[in-house]
Amino acid sequence: MNMRRVLSPSLVSLCSLLLVASSVYAQPACTPVVYAFRHAEDLGAHLTKLGDRHADLYIEMLGAGGFGSMHDYCPVGYVYSTYNVNPDGTPGTNNPLETAQPVAIAACTAQGSCTGAEPRMRTVLGKTLYEYLGAEGSPRPCKKCPVSAEASDLRAELIANANNGWSSAIFWTSQGLNILGQAIVPGFTSILGCSTLPPKAICEDLKPPRNAAYVFVFNGSGFDPPNPVTRYVQCFNVHIDFSVSPSKLIGPAGNTYYCGNGEDSTGNLPEISEANLPMLQGKICDTSDLTGASQRGYFGSCQ
Repeated sequence: MNMRRVLSPSLVSLCSLLLVASSVYAQPACTPVVYAFRHAEDLGAHLTKLGDRHADLYIEMLGAGGFGSMHDYCPVGYVYSTYNVNPDGTPGTNNPLETAQPVAIAACTAQGSCTGAEPRMRTVLGKTLYEYLGAEGSPRPCKKCPVSAEASDLRAELIANANNGWSSAIFWTSQGLNILGQAIVPGFTSILGCSTLPPKAICEDLKPPRNAAYVFVFNGSGFDPPNPVTRYVQCFNVHIDFSVSPSKLIGPAGNTYYCGNGEDSTGNLPEISEANLPMLQGKICDTSDLTGASQRGYFGSCQ
């Protein structure tokens, strides 16, 4: 499988920062976590230019000096995405895979070996990561399709990663994120999406926001879910000034990060010109510790 794009030199430098950070994180104080994200902005089966930039920002948001180091969380050593082929064998979406690719390169850099830089779409036992993880009622793979991983398969692997001192990052489809949350923590159904299968229209419309950040902390035998589920959110140095107009774009610029609550609950980034995309920066913030909460369209902002 070929990479869709080549990372810029600046991003390669960020990957190198993760390698330096890994020696710091190797201390016993680090706590492994599992990060779960919805894929970045897309158009059909691939990311847009804005989605590509959003995907690149995960290196900074999760790496040295970012969210993980601020909370003494272990560096990301393993990166997963949903399989880009549907259970019936037809081509599926590449959006989670493309979102995961930059972080996967950074993760292998942190481990000191980039022979396996691709995001994992299968468990170490070779079982495939379909969006509903082989849950009862989910679409069954075709007769010649790969065997589907189940929740217990993925959870066991994530626990093994944590026991080895590494965090994991998972990039998923919007409709499958609820099932993924249940796989990480049995019985945890707080993420929007289809909690029971087969999927129905009423739950297919319940999509988690694009800027959500779900952080599951390792407790020694399993993972504790975020409490509340909306505790963390991705914030960016760009926002819409709704007091002027829904099209009044401010930024990207500066070191104030605006945490959108989504006028339509999507959590999507506003449209940004391709020329300004390099200036876009991101940060994961705690929604209980934000300022400017009265601004329309946003939970608030952080520094």
